[in-house]
Amino acid sequence: MAKYDYLVVGAGLYGAVFAHEARKAGKSVLVIDRRPNIAGNVYTEDVEGIHVHKYGAHIFHTNDTEVWNYVQQFATFNRFTNSPVANYHGELYSLPFNMYTFNRMWGVVTPEEAAILSTVNLLTNKPIIYAANLSESDFADGEAHNPYLDAVERIAAEEHAAVLPICAEIEAEISGMEPDEKAIFLADMGLSESGLDRLIKECYALLGLISYLTAGVQEVRAWTIPRGTKAPQAAGKIHSDFERGFIRAEVVAYSDLMACGSMAAAKEKGLVRSEGKEYVMQDGDVVLFRFNV
Repeated sequence: MAKYDYLVVGAGLYGAVFAHEARKAGKSVLVIDRRPNIAGNVYTEDVEGIHVHKYGAHIFHTNDTEVWNYVQQFATFNRFTNSPVANYHGELYSLPFNMYTFNRMWGVVTPEEAAILSTVNLLTNKPIIYAANLSESDFADGEAHNPYLDAVERIAAEEHAAVLPICAEIEAEISGMEPDEKAIFLADMGLSESGLDRLIKECYALLGLISYLTAGVQEVRAWTIPRGTKAPQAAGKIHSDFERGFIRAEVVAYSDLMACGSMAAAKEKGLVRSEGKEYVMQDGDVVLFRFNV
């Protein structure tokens, strides 16, 4: 009979986090739960494209990007931003749009009706990033210092929105530079990356997106997928046959591949993993999908 260092009863958020961290520390863990879905008691069902809460904690609240990205390893959370109630012609409405808003404004009462309305790109239902344009002097030692920025951050915090300090003057100066020259310029400013790069990363985090890479003789390509996507569905992003005939995914982290210099060297060091259908894709994975149709 197999022996384990820890037995975790209940694969909820706490149990999943404990088991994950214990396994990373080299411990063996057995997790049991009477429910078959990932994350145990944290569960919603997809009904005609609408996520319907079945049981467990249905709101996970954080404004910390690192925490948000961490919990997405165990279950796919759908980003929801709480905002002030809107007063329109004397009537109160919840924003961003939810079933109650749909009902108040259009009399919607079923997920099917809401699914139709959800295809309309309403600006009031979009996540928000406040881009705060600062001067070069405001970016002393790579840190943004400005009293107006503090005011914007307070407003954004109330709306659960993101804030990105950026200097248009710096961005204009580096736009025509070569990569090496740009890196030296940013280092002198105390910055590790450009505002454009930071904006892209912030947008990805806000929208719950990641990218994985495929590499071949002809091209290297990045594929954008929702965070929490499993390997077969990620393969389907390339072609539906990849998902339908999925066998396994050969995966190596981008940082490991760059450190080794080649896929062959990464394999020799045991850094290339063979992952199955339940593997949750990670940002920066370099992947070769094996499939048969």
